[in-house]
Amino acid sequence: MFLSLRSIANGLTVARAVAGFPLILALQFGWQGWAWWLLLLAGLSDAADGWLALVITAVLSVPILGIPLTLNTVMALALISLAVIMYAQN
Repeated sequence: MFLSLRSIANGLTVARAVAGFPLILALQFGWQGWAWWLLLLAGLSDAADGWLALVITAVLSVPILGIPLTLNTVMALALISLAVIMYAQN
């Protein structure tokens, strides 16, 4: 079970990293609808990944400190960028 949880967590992380490029393109080309959906999916995968990290950390009893801060910073910057773009268009 431990290896399968780690594999799922790694898959979510890779998927979120891959989704970053289409999110940047959507923001660049003004596709706000796509950007919101990609941001929502990335946020949901971040929540699932965070839950899995807590479960895995409980099994390992080794705290992982920097990962949540980094992921939340990336999500916040994408959300702020999207808000600025939408505000500038109005």
